[in-house]
Amino acid sequence: MHEIRALIKGKVIFHIEKSDIYYILCQLAAAFLFSLGTNSKGLSPFGIGVTAGIWLYGDAPFVSLAGVVIGSLLCGDYACACSSLLFVISVLTFSLMGKTPSKQYKLMALLLSQLAVLPIFHNTEPLMFLYCFASMSLSFFFAIITDKSLCIIKELRIGKIPNSSRLMPLMFLFAATVFCLGRFNLAEFSFSAVAAVFFTLLCIKLGGVPGAASSIVFGAAYMLGTSADILFIGMLCICATLSALSAQYGRWCIPTVFSSCACIAVFLSAHSNVFILESVIASSAYIMLPRSFLHKLELCSENKSPALIEASLYSLQFKLREASQVICTVAKMFAPSGDERVKLANRQLLATGQLMVKLADGCMAEPIQRNYRVAVGAAACPKAGNEETGDSIAVREYDTNILLALSDGMGSGKKAHKESAAAVTLLSDLLSIGFDLKNALECVNMLMLQRSENDMYTTVDAVCINLSNLNASFVKQGAPDSYIVRGQKVFTLCSQALPIGILAQARASLHETKLRSGDFVFMMTDGMSESLCDLLPDILLDLPSQFEDLNAMADYLLCMARRLSDRDDMTIIIANIENMRKNS
Repeated sequence: MHEIRALIKGKVIFHIEKSDIYYILCQLAAAFLFSLGTNSKGLSPFGIGVTAGIWLYGDAPFVSLAGVVIGSLLCGDYACACSSLLFVISVLTFSLMGKTPSKQYKLMALLLSQLAVLPIFHNTEPLMFLYCFASMSLSFFFAIITDKSLCIIKELRIGKIPNSSRLMPLMFLFAATVFCLGRFNLAEFSFSAVAAVFFTLLCIKLGGVPGAASSIVFGAAYMLGTSADILFIGMLCICATLSALSAQYGRWCIPTVFSSCACIAVFLSAHSNVFILESVIASSAYIMLPRSFLHKLELCSENKSPALIEASLYSLQFKLREASQVICTVAKMFAPSGDERVKLANRQLLATGQLMVKLADGCMAEPIQRNYRVAVGAAACPKAGNEETGDSIAVREYDTNILLALSDGMGSGKKAHKESAAAVTLLSDLLSIGFDLKNALECVNMLMLQRSENDMYTTVDAVCINLSNLNASFVKQGAPDSYIVRGQKVFTLCSQALPIGILAQARASLHETKLRSGDFVFMMTDGMSESLCDLLPDILLDLPSQFEDLNAMADYLLCMARRLSDRDDMTIIIANIENMRKNS
């Protein structure tokens, strides 16, 4: 799913997302822990690595930078603090030059910022350079691990279930946490051991007996962080394996069996009794996890029973149908009357109910194969004297369909662009969640009518193409003609419908047709169509043989129109239908 908008002016160097306070505190605590907990002779790789990883992920690095600097200064690791500051400053400088730093540039800046501080802090220890180079490699690796882990966490938060094979970066992040916590002990009690047990229980829930193998990784991280003996790894592995065998009997069995095995292992060995307390605390933390979170971990497992998956889908299907019935019942309360607002509420509630039925049916439906793809090219420019066009373009794929939408805001400039962008974005969003074209357009029209400023209006010119059978629906509201070029023929699609945002009763012109492989679809705003006027059919007929690149084709048409007139914004979108089977 993606969107293309024409000529959006203005540069945003950094955008800090509106995160809740818990997320900000987690960033600060993680950065502080990884910088303070790294016991390094040279550069501390985890501190600067977590800052780089958060920035690679797309979040602003300033909160994590503060945590790294504070932690590094507290433990006397001035090299890590300086390299972290230098890293952020270098990328900021690159951005201030008007360029967007890529992930590759950020990783390169990560290495160079550490190289820069080596002669300053380790100039009297030549043998330390080799150790520092190893730390730099580890920071590079840890930055990528942090980036991937944050992506996985985001997927889990929004309800998307990642495959268990993609969870490996998260396991390495857990292991690094266990290692760094090794510096924080209360007498014989170890927070690192608690973390190792807790993460082991999570991996058991995720992968069963194979997941218990992660106990080796967490045990090794605990040993490196605390200088403990290998007995801890043996006890952790035995307890993990036995608790994994009981995982199928319910969520309570895993922590209960683990804690029981820990008691037996301590009794039979010479290990400290504190391991029992550590296991009980970790097990208690596991039990307090929300049931919904543990359910998501189950869904991540590749070994999940097909019967359990089917049962979950049937449960979701039932809930969606129940919700649909409730919405349809509410819709009846808004019986059609003379009030247009009541009529709209009735139609939109019924459409929402139908949408939920469609979603329910889709839960158990077989996926439909796409047989075709659509290549898209576009070009746009504002009218003479303006810096920003009032037109907007949206291209969005959803299910087995692709939507191409073009909107021309009244007039030109920022206000016109704001209206046209809102129209195509809202239309794309409604169609992508399952609204049919007619109800989506009516909803867009009414909402734009309510929000329009000073009687602003905007046109809509869109086509929705089914990539399975090439059934296409062309809709127009106040838009100029569109064209389909098929071989040596040019077909014209036109309408006299009003733009959206003028009248509540305005209805779109809808034309259903079936496209063919090799067809070219041309949609443009009135500034371009009026400039080329009667020349268009002949020009469009020759273009497919002259250009292979659709963007070059669009630029050529735009330049031709600009030479004839520059008194209005001009935007064009071109689509070419391709047969996937023929090209494969």
